[in-house]
Amino acid sequence: MRVVLYSLFVSALLLAAADASRLSAQTDTVAGNSLSAGESQDLDALRKAGFAHLKLADWKSANETFEKILAIEVNDYLSLYGNAVALFNIKRPVEAEANIVRAIDILSKTKANDRLLADSFVLKAVMYATRGDSETAIEILLKATRLVPAHFDAHFTLGRAYFGNGDVDRAVRSFQKAVEIMPRNIDARFFLATTLERRGDYEPALAAYRAMLSLNGQSARANLGLGVLLIKLEGDKSAEGVAALRKAIAINGELYEARITLGKSLLRTDQAEEAVEHLKKAADLAPNNPEPHYQLAMAYRQLGRKEDAAEQFRIVRRIHEERRKALQN
Repeated sequence: MRVVLYSLFVSALLLAAADASRLSAQTDTVAGNSLSAGESQDLDALRKAGFAHLKLADWKSANETFEKILAIEVNDYLSLYGNAVALFNIKRPVEAEANIVRAIDILSKTKANDRLLADSFVLKAVMYATRGDSETAIEILLKATRLVPAHFDAHFTLGRAYFGNGDVDRAVRSFQKAVEIMPRNIDARFFLATTLERRGDYEPALAAYRAMLSLNGQSARANLGLGVLLIKLEGDKSAEGVAALRKAIAINGELYEARITLGKSLLRTDQAEEAVEHLKKAADLAPNNPEPHYQLAMAYRQLGRKEDAAEQFRIVRRIHEERRKALQN
């Protein structure tokens, strides 16, 4: 499971930061401490500062701030959660997990904040996923969805875990639930579209890509997904597919899949001159992939540029030879 999930916690972190003042007195009561009003206000200010650091992705400052709170109040579950996020992002997973386990233990016993408990389950699940334990991650995420059925991050992350585990049907259902909870979330719609495509549900996938574009016409991913799928289904003369790929490249010229797909399509429709532009860029983006070099050789051959074609064929042979040697070693 690809873990680019840090941004998923932003909504939860903002909620926690906004609730810090309201929850500060509750946290002190749960901890069994009798803090003075001034001390509670000081901790409240530190919590807000810690969550502000998280919002800015200043993980080191967030960690330092939450550590100050925990030195005073060891059972402050907001700070345990915030510190776990910070530690996870600064590559200190053992300490991060210790913090989140403590937060989950306190929240489970006190039932003080189901939303934060569900957030904590999601973070713990991501920690397991990074270790390659998708099964345990899924079990934990299911706890979060049972606790807070409308928890977007839980359903979205569950969909990614199912997808990484090869369970496409459950992944689709999880992404559909995430989209139901947050209809305007582009990430959820993108993963739903790609998972539907993987399952072979092409028409629903096309509808999902188009729904993304209705929300954000400048989404490079949506244009890419729509363009690639239309070329696959309708062939190289799909005007909508080619236009979508061109737009994806105009938005982000570093998209390998857009470059190689458009280049191959142009080549097959006898537009070799323009194909060369995209295939050269694809080769630059993936220099050790033989595919763009082979396609570029074919484009040069179509244009009568024999020496250029021969050079690309030599590169293809070299890449294959290097791969064979690597396998032998």
